Amino acid sequence: MKIIDVHQHPVWHGRNVRDLVAYMDATGVDVAWALSWESIDGALEPGYQHISVGSSFAAAAAYPGRFIIGAAPDLRRERVLDLIREYHRQGARVLGEVKLKVIMDTPELIQGFRLAGELGMPVLFHLELPRVVNGVLEQWYLGDIDAVERTLQKCPNTKFIGHGPGWWAHISKDKGTYESAYPEGPIVPGGGVVRLMEKYKNLYADLSANSGLRAMSRDLNFTKQFMTQFADRILYGTDYWDTRMLDHLRSLNLSEELLSGILCKNAMKLVPIKA
Repeated sequence: MKIIDVHQHPVWHGRNVRDLVAYMDATGVDVAWALSWESIDGALEPGYQHISVGSSFAAAAAYPGRFIIGAAPDLRRERVLDLIREYHRQGARVLGEVKLKVIMDTPELIQGFRLAGELGMPVLFHLELPRVVNGVLEQWYLGDIDAVERTLQKCPNTKFIGHGPGWWAHISKDKGTYESAYPEGPIVPGGGVVRLMEKYKNLYADLSANSGLRAMSRDLNFTKQFMTQFADRILYGTDYWDTRMLDHLRSLNLSEELLSGILCKNAMKLVPIKA
């Protein structure tokens, strides 16, 4: 069964693209989305690691057929629409990862998201809840689940892929405050993620990172129901170099059709891959 990892970076936490390809070969990943991360406020953001658009293009050039190019310039840059068009002309097929310390439905971001829709580029975004350390607000990205909904309303022709602690925390309805970025315990039906995915058919979910794995491990009965309900809009990703999510998916005894959709077919619908 073909495997596509929709959330990788060509340079990430001290590893380079050669390390990434070695990981892909060892774990059976056929293709990965090589995402960039650019923020003009990076120096003000704890944990920021600049991942240039150029590194995504370089990965695809060095390993033909192994990478889908993700290009996400900071959408607040001057003449950014021209830049997105040029990246698309050169082969970029995903606007991602969008991870900015700004509310998601600001005008600059909305115009970029709308252009991505026109170009057929899905937008992969990182939502993160405010993180308070020693009484100081240090980290958040794109706002809250309500900002996501306002963005969906303003960009009906763009496909969005939700990712990150602020996204997966809202898998349960009891997530009303920001007391924990990684809530635990049984899922209370009616969470923001489910509500938005039911309402907006252009919204997808990226299983990657600790946030995705934790959300899909909290309540296995809910997990299977969630994956069945949104079988055509859940995407396999890791944002790391391990097989924890892959092992977890295989342990759930999902049907082959459902598993192949998550591991490959749903990603190929968003970004077709030439044979």
